[in-house]
This record gives sequence, C-alpha cells and structure tokens, in this order.
Amino acid sequence: MENWKQQNLVVFFTCCKKVLEIKSEDGKTEVLKIELKSLMKSKQSIYSMFDKIKNSDERRKEFRLNFGFENVGITEELGQYVPLDMIKVKGGILTGALKLEHDKIKKAMQVLGSLKIKNGKLTYVDFDGDIEGVNAVVDLKKDKITVNANTKLSESPVTLTLAYFIQNQKLNLKLVTDKLPFEQIARYKIIKDSKLKAEGAVTGNLEVNVDAKSKKTALNGKFSSDNINISNHNFQNVKTSMKNCRRKKLTLSDTSFLFNEEFSGFKVNEDVKVGKIYV
Repeated sequence: MENWKQQNLVVFFTCCKKVLEIKSEDGKTEVLKIELKSLMKSKQSIYSMFDKIKNSDERRKEFRLNFGFENVGITEELGQYVPLDMIKVKGGILTGALKLEHDKIKKAMQVLGSLKIKNGKLTYVDFDGDIEGVNAVVDLKKDKITVNANTKLSESPVTLTLAYFIQNQKLNLKLVTDKLPFEQIARYKIIKDSKLKAEGAVTGNLEVNVDAKSKKTALNGKFSSDNINISNHNFQNVKTSMKNCRRKKLTLSDTSFLFNEEFSGFKVNEDVKVGKIYV
C-alpha cells in the first residue's frame, strides 16, 4: 500500500456508453455510438478515490465525449460539429468518429476525428446557394482541419481541397473544374460581385487564401475555354489568369483568344493577346 502512494493514478469516475440503431425509410440501419467519460488525473494515493472535496474540483477534471457514426443521416444540428464557420453541412450520409475534449488551457471544447460524407448538401459562405451531391472526407486535428471533396455542378466534375489552420486562422482553398458552365463559376462571390456576364464551358483551377483575422482574401486562378460568349460575341480558344487586387476588383492577365466575328459586313479573324484587363 505504501508503494502505491508514489504512483500516478488515473481514476474513471464516469463512463457511459450508448448505441442507438434506427431503420431509415430505405431499409438501411443508422448507427450512432455515444461514449461519455469523466476522468481525473492525480499523483495522490489510492485514498484520493474517496476524497469528496478533490473529486468535486472542476479544474482537475477532464471530460471526453466520443461519437461513432455509421450511415447516419445528416441534419443541420449534426452538421454544427464541423467547426468551420464558413461551411455548413445540411444533409447527406455520415460515417466516421468524433471526439470532443475539453481544452483546459483555452477553456473550450476541441473537436477531433475523421468523417466521411456521402451525397452531402452544404453551403460555403463565399458561394451562392447550396452545393449538392458532395462526397467528402473531413479530418479534424488539433492544429489543422482538412477537407477533400468532389461533386458535379451542371453535370461537370468539380474537386475541392481545403485546409484551415486553427492557430493563425488562415484558410487555403483549391478548386479544379472541367468544362464547367460559367454560370456556376459566377456563383463564387468575388466573381459574382464583378458582374461579369458570360456563357460557355470553363476548365481551370482557382486558389483562394483567406485570413480570418484581417478579413483579407487573395484569389488566383487560371482558366481556359474553347468558346466564351460575352455581349453576343464569341471568343475562341480563350486562356487567361485571374487574381483580385486591393480594391476587390478582378484582374485578368496574359489573356489570349481567337476573335472570329463579323461587323457591318467586315470579317475579323485575329489571334489576340492582352496584357491586363480590369473587371
């Protein structure tokens, strides 16, 4: 007994487990596992197990709440456990595990784990409207949250990768499109605000860096299209680079295209290169 006084003991005061199974309308089983633990770490002797004063000290307790999901239908209430203010998950099928731990230093709950979303429905703060049919993997770590997702917009494939760095509150987002109608690209807030009107299918990549503290956003992208129609004029074999400037306007640079149109009976067929265009 005397030797036990020298040892570090971890005492579990509460451990509650619950498994819920629900049959969905399509006959599939939804499984939700919940585990609640209340722990205390102490260097005192085994007699500390019976110390009521010590055991009631909230500063010396740790709380852990674990969730396990198997084919669980997502609701907006469940989607709130993805700790990204700019993304709201509103629907889909969820599989994976989450751990909620109390960070005693920050005095806040910390969410850790890995989730898979199938046929999801979500909103992104800088994108107009809901995004549906999303398949995604979300990894939640202490210092970083990553999202790898893919979907189809107007039957055109779109892939998204997102990394959010928790400590400095910076976000990096990359989008890759393949023959995506311009009307879908124009749903992105910065492009929508430019009021650029066009029709055509666009292939390209877009990278967005956001500093949540300073509210600054940097946008860079490269796009190409076989044909873009602007103001009833066709621009063929279009290639351009895009970025935003300090005044929140878009700048197109290194733009090239084939202009093959007729004006008042005159035929124009020229390869054109333009340095910079401010939209």
